[in-house]
Amino acid sequence: MFDKQGNKLDINQIVKEILNHEYEKHDLLYLGLIDDFDALISQVAGKIEINPDFNKTKEQILSVLYEIIDFRSFASRCKEIFNQRLDSSMRQYLKRLLQNMEQQAPDITPDKELKVKKTIAYHLSAMIFNWFYEDFRKSDSTFATPKELKQFFGSMAKNTYPLSFFRFIAQLENRDDEFWNRVGELLLKLSKLVTIPNISSSMYRDIVDGEIVSESYLVIKQAVEEKKVQFNDALHFRKYSYQVCKNKCHEYMRKNRSHQTDSLEDVFIQVEAEAVPDIMIEKEENMLYDVNPDNPYEMAKFLSFILYHREHPLHQKIVEGEEERVELLMDVAIEGLSYDQVIERRYRGKYLPANEHKKLNTRLRQDYVRIKKKLITRLEEIIRKNG
Repeated sequence: MFDKQGNKLDINQIVKEILNHEYEKHDLLYLGLIDDFDALISQVAGKIEINPDFNKTKEQILSVLYEIIDFRSFASRCKEIFNQRLDSSMRQYLKRLLQNMEQQAPDITPDKELKVKKTIAYHLSAMIFNWFYEDFRKSDSTFATPKELKQFFGSMAKNTYPLSFFRFIAQLENRDDEFWNRVGELLLKLSKLVTIPNISSSMYRDIVDGEIVSESYLVIKQAVEEKKVQFNDALHFRKYSYQVCKNKCHEYMRKNRSHQTDSLEDVFIQVEAEAVPDIMIEKEENMLYDVNPDNPYEMAKFLSFILYHREHPLHQKIVEGEEERVELLMDVAIEGLSYDQVIERRYRGKYLPANEHKKLNTRLRQDYVRIKKKLITRLEEIIRKNG
């Protein structure tokens, strides 16, 4: 048998190469199954014969290895007496397995419907792993090699994952804290849908989000644990959670009316030029149109957000054919320009006779009022049509 350079390998080199790979792959050193690596190489080498077929040689070496270190007895002892290192090793193995499964089948329910950043479908919580480990301890199976043991744990994982939405709900009902943490993260994301257009200060908004999430969390927890709501699917759960966040935000705003604004100009001012989370640009109809068209404040804040963020899916529909007057609206409402300053910007300082300048100023004032009404009307039509 030869190496890549064509040099003939002796039996000790072959055994060392295979054992090195094996103990790194299966945490044999970490598990405390190898004390003296050099002595182990000599022991294994003394019990095998080189076969021209490398795979058969490797199979023979591994068979001798696990017989010498008596892996079967080690696995049996771990059933009787909890072994923290085996627990940790198997836990990490399953996490890697689930990561691979997720890469092969991303965007699966309930992750896709809930639109979460951290997976729920492939999340290995401590509670679920402990169930797997308990099944291992109760099993009558014996395990001669780490590969057999990993196949046992892997089989349980593959039979369980990806988690369905109803298994996710079951984990919540079982009070699995790690999955409840995922709910908290979802609520924070949904909370921002209603606080970003409502709260002008980003620092104060964080405080409000915290309060909304805390109160919404308790509502959702009670709804799940007491089975007050029968959730049909992940999308139903998300819609319900969003509505709870929205209600809590409105409750908060009613109690703190000083943080609201009444005019479109004021609403524009509070839409700050800061990074906008993806959640505000979602193309999900129930999120885009969950605005009361009879509420002037809600309409004003929603319109301001659409106009301020060109990437919003409704932006083009709202401004189409009115780009020049929308620019006027933005100049006055956001930049705070006077009508004279707007004229100066548009005509680049070109001299205009006094009477023409006055007429233009008057027309801009009229256009400003008309475009606000027209945009609100367009938005109202879209909302009522899709509501």
